[in-house]
Amino acid sequence: MIARIAERTASAGELQNALLILTRVMSTHYGKPVILLIDEYDVPLAKASAKGYYREMLSTIGGVMSVLKDNSALNFAIVTGCLQVAKESIFTGTNNFVSDTISDSRLDEYFGFTQTDVDRLLLDTKLTSHRDEMKDWYNGYRFGGQDVYCPWDVMNHVKNLLLNPAARPAGYWEHTSHNDIIYQFISTTETDINDKFETLLSGGYIIEPIEPNLTYDVLHSSERNIWTLLYFTGYLTRMRPEEIPETPDGGSFALTIPNAEIRSLFRKSVNEWFLAKTDASDRSALFDAL
Repeated sequence: MIARIAERTASAGELQNALLILTRVMSTHYGKPVILLIDEYDVPLAKASAKGYYREMLSTIGGVMSVLKDNSALNFAIVTGCLQVAKESIFTGTNNFVSDTISDSRLDEYFGFTQTDVDRLLLDTKLTSHRDEMKDWYNGYRFGGQDVYCPWDVMNHVKNLLLNPAARPAGYWEHTSHNDIIYQFISTTETDINDKFETLLSGGYIIEPIEPNLTYDVLHSSERNIWTLLYFTGYLTRMRPEEIPETPDGGSFALTIPNAEIRSLFRKSVNEWFLAKTDASDRSALFDAL
């Protein structure tokens, strides 16, 4: 079966049972239950939604995730993704989830580097003079009640500074994220959200409702979903109540771009997406009227 999976000739049933069989084999071999880590579980669903085979992928992933149900070979599992896992029907029958999102505070300080972590790193590497630029470029992600840095960015910038003390901050996060689903939303939506993007790019904030149980099959059903997606994928972050003069309604957040790196990415990528959409639009009626 493993050979057939590697050769891309496995049946749907073999794919769906692969993880279940693997955990049982490993548990038998090592004589103890397995710890299973699944990162970005929803990337196949996002790709499938963009390409038009969402339902088929939902069924396949549902079978793969059956490893989490009544599996005596499993000690515990950690599943991560951009969108919350509990709502997706792929986990039907798995009722012992403990779900944490970026709005929760139970584990908020473990999702990135805290200011204390970064200060210690800069002290150990004798780079304390770069504290302000590090904070401006890579801080600002709010998990629960904690502000955190993106570890990937911090470590890359420290490495470059050690090699070249004159190195300028750069966008390391850009090439690690999956932007296809966001591009698809912007390129197909009929909602005019240009004004809100201009507000964000100018350093302001917008107040929008966040749908915690958003799934990819209903992504295009409402404008609010683009803000939910941008929030959960790190393009936007939630402001503290004391930072804004108004109190959002329940379920709504004041959203802003977290740092200089993401603002640069917005200017580069999102503006290009909107320009591409504008270039593709039919303006013949306007020309005829003129």
